[in-house]
Amino acid sequence: MARQKGIIKLSGTIGDINFYVAKGKGYARKAGGGFNSKSIKTKDSMQRVRENGSEFGHCSMVKRKLLEAFKPYVLKRERGFHGKCMGLLLKLKGLDSVSKRGARNVLGGLQTLEGQRQFRNFPFGKPMKFLDAIAYQWHFETISQRLTLPSFIRSDYDELMSVNDIKIGLFMIDFDFEALEFQKQLLDHKTISIQEKNPSQTLSPASAMPISHTAIFYVGLELVSEIAGKGSVLGMRVV
Repeated sequence: MARQKGIIKLSGTIGDINFYVAKGKGYARKAGGGFNSKSIKTKDSMQRVRENGSEFGHCSMVKRKLLEAFKPYVLKRERGFHGKCMGLLLKLKGLDSVSKRGARNVLGGLQTLEGQRQFRNFPFGKPMKFLDAIAYQWHFETISQRLTLPSFIRSDYDELMSVNDIKIGLFMIDFDFEALEFQKQLLDHKTISIQEKNPSQTLSPASAMPISHTAIFYVGLELVSEIAGKGSVLGMRVV
């Protein structure tokens, strides 16, 4: 690679030389040697590139569907949120030790204890100390799909001081990772009128919902304030 001299910096290809400008400085190098779509698809040396591309595409499609399933509680418009989601799903894919390279997938990672821990702890929703605290204490029974929420004291949480009601729902996503489709069910929901001392609550369906693929349970929460100018605040946590 050589530097361009002179006042005018060229950009483009002349003969077998590529000219380009980076950070205000001109450079020149011999054309060719780069990658093109044909070489990526056919060359043996590009096998790892093809494998990484296939896995990245899978994670991207899973992300799109998951965020759709978590509406309206996710932080889709927060700066950097999509990149963090992709980072999580790529980590989960990397935990898949069963599938061969190029076919590793998110479900394979979610079938590990570490993958379940990372997925459960990921902040898909708005940071909320109250929700984090009750999530640390709640108890979920997988077979009955029953969630027991702990009692709490309002004054322990500054974010509850202007809140009149809490709307809380328990959702189940039956997620098909192969077809990238899902069915969403609201298992139970309650509206809690906030007092200083609030008793334990339970959320559960009348009977456990059947699961065809992979079940993902999450709590969606809305803090409702009647103070003028203060809108509702949404949050969520994977169970």
